[in-house]
Amino acid sequence: MIDIKILKNQLDEVVSFEISGHANHSAYGTDIVCAAISTLSQVITYSLHIESNYQIQFTISEEPSMVKCHIPEYPYCTEEERKKYNVLLNALFLGVESITGQYKDYINLEIKGGSKNDN
Repeated sequence: MIDIKILKNQLDEVVSFEISGHANHSAYGTDIVCAAISTLSQVITYSLHIESNYQIQFTISEEPSMVKCHIPEYPYCTEEERKKYNVLLNALFLGVESITGQYKDYINLEIKGGSKNDN
């Protein structure tokens, strides 16, 4: 099972995410669920890192399989920077939601915070 944890602030902006585990949808190397989540999360993470001039820190590891990223808030991140990062973070969020909808038996999506969640 792939575990995805997304933390949102009170403005419904994604401020951090952590993705870990394996889907076990099919054999290693042919698992389309793992490939989709892995590709999406790594492309977004590297893009955030580059767009922030290497200020956004992240962790990507193969064993255990994990992607972790945290977006700094004001004063470490300006409103203009935040808007730019939100485009990428929203793409991640929408992609993860879409894949989870199709493969819910293989992905556990947990969303905390935000104005629409009680957590």
